[in-house]
Amino acid sequence: MTTTPNPQELHAPDEDTRLHLREDLLAWFDEHQRDLPWRKTSDPYAIWVSEIMLQQTQVITVKDYYTRWMQTFPDVQSLASADRDDVMKMWAGLGYYRRARSLHEGAQMVVDDFDGSLPSDVKGLKKIKGIGKYTAGAISSIAFDQVEPLVDGNVERVFARLFAIPGDPKQTSNQKLFWSIARDLVDPLRPGDFNQSLMELGAVCCTPKSPTCLLCPVREHCKAHALGDTASYPAKVKRAKAKPVQSESLVIIANTPTPQVLLYKRSGDGLLAGLMEAPSTPHSPRDTRYNKSNAMTRLASLFESEGLGIPLDSSVLASAKHVGYVKHLFSHLDMRIHIFLVELDAWPDGFVDTLETSPSWSLVSTEELSHQALSKAQKKVFRSALSSRESSSD
Repeated sequence: MTTTPNPQELHAPDEDTRLHLREDLLAWFDEHQRDLPWRKTSDPYAIWVSEIMLQQTQVITVKDYYTRWMQTFPDVQSLASADRDDVMKMWAGLGYYRRARSLHEGAQMVVDDFDGSLPSDVKGLKKIKGIGKYTAGAISSIAFDQVEPLVDGNVERVFARLFAIPGDPKQTSNQKLFWSIARDLVDPLRPGDFNQSLMELGAVCCTPKSPTCLLCPVREHCKAHALGDTASYPAKVKRAKAKPVQSESLVIIANTPTPQVLLYKRSGDGLLAGLMEAPSTPHSPRDTRYNKSNAMTRLASLFESEGLGIPLDSSVLASAKHVGYVKHLFSHLDMRIHIFLVELDAWPDGFVDTLETSPSWSLVSTEELSHQALSKAQKKVFRSALSSRESSSD
């Protein structure tokens, strides 16, 4: 009777391979690692911030955000005591805003439940809001030198090629296999450096397209390279396409001595929650027969639900000009935002007083817009609206 080989036994490296992989990767990392600000500290909080920022975001984008963040919130106490709006303002433009909310709530948990110090062990770290299996392994190994594994997208790709692991890297069996290999491979003497060397290899050498195999420090151990078929690993899996949707944003500018725009703060915990924006409708399926009437009805409902239906009456909405649309691709949504522009000589009587009773609304000068917690999509909206306004005044 024959038995099917256990995938872990089929792909797991033997002891000799493990030793050489550790030695070769660490030597390469010591000489070639990138100069990144979070690698110049062993502060668990700083490493935590960097790991959260680096999730689904390129290093080149994160560097500036990380530096500004650490200048503003240099320790967990300063972040925990910060106002949510200030946190979102610092994160604005980085995307995946749930990360910022979780980081803020996590800092408050650390202060309240852990005496202001991050736990050193994976079990304790995973109790903190926003810290999952990967992030716990990263903080524990890098900041506390604990012998803990980690697996991210870069490590998945490296392992799939090193050990010629077929199939969808996200399927449960492969995830278990990756974590098993990572646990076997992690260097007991330099766990943090080793984990970083794996991620670094995937980021700069074992890249998704056109990997530089000739420069790879572990190519002699790589089964995909030996097969001459690195392109097949990991397997290419078709993901669901982003859903085409649309929404409307109404940019209202009052030409007071200093031009002001009306901003709305999104509530709840959903997409872009806590960020500022031009009054906007919830997204809906994209309508190829798009018309202004339906858009105005949806915008009027927003104002009425917020108690602003009287100052911004139907005549104001009727004067809105459709000045085009902008596109923005979220991870799961292909968004088309139609932009409407209204220009007023001044805010209606009583309008400013009405705003003071609602924390969701505020007036901001056009010069201050760049300092607000706006998403990238909303930055596009305002750039387009202000550009249209300037063109019409020429």
